[in-house]
Amino acid sequence: MVISTALAYDQSEAFDCLEWMINQRLYQKHNYPQNELYYLIVVTWNEGITCYFGNQKLKGEAWCKYSFSLLNYYRQENKAQLKEQMDKAYRMFSTQKETETDA
Repeated sequence: MVISTALAYDQSEAFDCLEWMINQRLYQKHNYPQNELYYLIVVTWNEGITCYFGNQKLKGEAWCKYSFSLLNYYRQENKAQLKEQMDKAYRMFSTQKETETDA
């Protein structure tokens, strides 16, 4: 919830909050709620893709990197499917943006 509130206020503030949370390794604890971790994965992924669409490639990569990092600690049965979808979308999207830049 803190991340969403910070995003509504300021993208860089949200990134700082997320970075702090990741540095604290709170999500690595076995009792960390998986629904909250999934929420963070989705929020960071969506923010990364939004940055890509806004021609902020480096910010987009940073947000997506956090999403993939968080996914490593997701312990639900759909983890493999989610990772596959994210990998495929990331490859497609990053290739598309490189092609646009080269044109």
